[in-house]
Amino acid sequence: MNCKFNCTCIRIDCPYKHRVVSFNDRKDLKELYNRCYDKKLHYENNHKEKVRCSNGLLCDKEDCQLKHICNYKGRIFIIERWNNYKKEKNKELEMIRWKMEEDFDKIINKYKFEESDKKFIQNIKSIVLPPL
Repeated sequence: MNCKFNCTCIRIDCPYKHRVVSFNDRKDLKELYNRCYDKKLHYENNHKEKVRCSNGLLCDKEDCQLKHICNYKGRIFIIERWNNYKKEKNKELEMIRWKMEEDFDKIINKYKFEESDKKFIQNIKSIVLPPL
């Protein structure tokens, strides 16, 4: 069963399904929603069904008849900002990862390690580096 608040649920122990699985991402999306949502512009009153859309706030279907947190115009406004935010966040992660890889390579090249030690360091590197 989907969560009533879906993409903007900030209950860490919520037992329901969410379109955005990561709790931290949902917190960020909730903050974005709070900043961008304007009741006069984005209030949804044209849904035909009482059933909530499983995509929630991130539904980009203009003709979706299910219930959302806000209307199509508001969802598109937030989706565009969310996608830009995710791109920037991914760029940051790539830069951090690149810098850490560079640091590992400097350590390996600076000291004379045996092959077994180099393999050990490579294994540590794979554990420590943030995933992309």
